[in-house]
Amino acid sequence: VSEHRLGAGEKRFDLSGLEMGTKYIVTLLAYRGAKRSRVVQTAFSTVGLAYPFPMDCTQIMKNGNTESGVYTIYVNNDRSKPMQVYCDMTTDGGGWVVFQRRTTGKLDFMKRWRQYIQGFGDMTDEFWLG
Repeated sequence: VSEHRLGAGEKRFDLSGLEMGTKYIVTLLAYRGAKRSRVVQTAFSTVGLAYPFPMDCTQIMKNGNTESGVYTIYVNNDRSKPMQVYCDMTTDGGGWVVFQRRTTGKLDFMKRWRQYIQGFGDMTDEFWLG
């Protein structure tokens, strides 16, 4: 529960930081001197995620995530097999799954085929997805 007081000249208040898929109740009342208006109450619900089990970084982006980073996707919408991926949210409009990142050369990419199948490295640094 939180309370927000508006000044005499203010006519609107934007609600921010609301949880998705949540019901909210708003209570309004006004004061003029010692007089108080009648209480008005309304309820509304925020919508849930467009893609609760995103299959790729584009769906993650459509859920409102705009920062590049590590996210969970569900390939072929299989909820039993979550997969951590790095999403590039800036290149060419964003929404890209990054399969390989090499920037400094500190990670040795001379690996056996089996390691390429499994993936290696650190997704927040240099890696091969696998």
